[in-house]
Amino acid sequence: MAKTVRFSLLLTVALAALLFAQSKRKPQSPIRMLHKPTGMTVHAGTHMPDDKEHCFKEDDKRSLYFDVVAEITTGRAYVDLYDLGDFSAPPDLVEQSDEKIAGGLSTVVIKGHAQPPSTAVSTAIQHLGPGPYVAVVSTATSIDKKDRASTIAGVSRYYYETFSSDPNECSH
Repeated sequence: MAKTVRFSLLLTVALAALLFAQSKRKPQSPIRMLHKPTGMTVHAGTHMPDDKEHCFKEDDKRSLYFDVVAEITTGRAYVDLYDLGDFSAPPDLVEQSDEKIAGGLSTVVIKGHAQPPSTAVSTAIQHLGPGPYVAVVSTATSIDKKDRASTIAGVSRYYYETFSSDPNECSH
């Protein structure tokens, strides 16, 4: 019994010493960011008079233009377009496209399906079909040797809905 008490006492002292030593450690410095995230403004449209902001007519022949105003002057803007139509499943990636940024401006085009595809991921899902959709727009300041973004500068999202005959079909 005395051996058990001594062992317990020795274990308690060793644990207390370990915890005390840990509390004297200097806290780790936070991970440094390579740069501050930059802002951007995204506006989308079809250049058609019957569309509203965030509300476009269902039409597989229309192109969708994402105008990006970035705080970086050069790089690339990327658009990954997702269909949110089925809320019980993960969103489907519809299309991806990218374009150069020059002077802080870029226009990324998702082409109508009657035209040659930009980078169509799925031909079954339309960028101006029933929707709703969300476009994840990102900017990168540099490109690596394989033409991939190596330094992400900013990320934004652009939500939009579609209508079949009346713009009031959209919720906002």
